[in-house]
Amino acid sequence: MTNEERKRERLGELMPAAARIADETLRGKVIDVWLEAWERSGWDDVADCPSNPKLPGLPIIRQANCVAEMAVAVAGLIEASYDELSFDRDRLIAGGLLLDASKIVEMEPTGEAGAARFSALTKVMPHATYAAHMALNHGLADEIVNIILSHTKLTNTTPMTPEAVVLHYVDYMLADCMRMKRGAGLLMRGDISY
Repeated sequence: MTNEERKRERLGELMPAAARIADETLRGKVIDVWLEAWERSGWDDVADCPSNPKLPGLPIIRQANCVAEMAVAVAGLIEASYDELSFDRDRLIAGGLLLDASKIVEMEPTGEAGAARFSALTKVMPHATYAAHMALNHGLADEIVNIILSHTKLTNTTPMTPEAVVLHYVDYMLADCMRMKRGAGLLMRGDISY
């Protein structure tokens, strides 16, 4: 088995939500974006990259999978209550998995177990911009690129689809729950210092 095959297998293990993407081509592109980011990162195992350097022990890939699953659940609840609203499940899952794919390049290991710091990339572009570029390069739809860019207030991008709106709020909700548990400032209060 090649190194790339091992990494693809590892990504599949860490992102079970990807298996729920019905469109095989889209599923492959989602894995390709993560694989490219991992190849460009300094992480031996993608599961070692935290969601934030100040919140160690919370792997970004676990957060991405949880966000995708939460988005599908929320969409189902909304659809059950409002006939006029419907959501594209593949778009929700792909978008949820890709929101923070660039974090494994935006952060780098420090050499200490479980420790990370922001990389130089974070000084030249806002969070999510790199993931959006990778998504475009892999031929993902503009709607998914919008999901990636609009999930964070740092890009100043407006969500253009119902899926993007759901993912924006679900991602912030999970992030604030994790931050609260760790005693960090809440994003909803505007504390984006880390």
